[in-house]
Amino acid sequence: TVEIDRGRAWSEHRGVVLWGRAERLAVDSSGAKRAMSAWFEKYRADLGGASFAAYADQVTQPLLFRIVPDRVAGWPDGPRPGT
Repeated sequence: TVEIDRGRAWSEHRGVVLWGRAERLAVDSSGAKRAMSAWFEKYRADLGGASFAAYADQVTQPLLFRIVPDRVAGWPDGPRPGT
């Protein structure tokens, strides 16, 4: 089971829970490369200069998983978009 939360304030809070099987991705697989490229693109501004060096020192071998969900549940605790 994996739970992912987003937001800090109640009006921003969203989440999802996935139940299923996790498959570890080989670091050199095409799926892992796509995931890491997307992650670095998303956080590029945050990982400039010394921040990237700190990340590289702390995460020498990232672990990546693909979740094959059997069941999914989500919740928006804040106001619904458009309301």
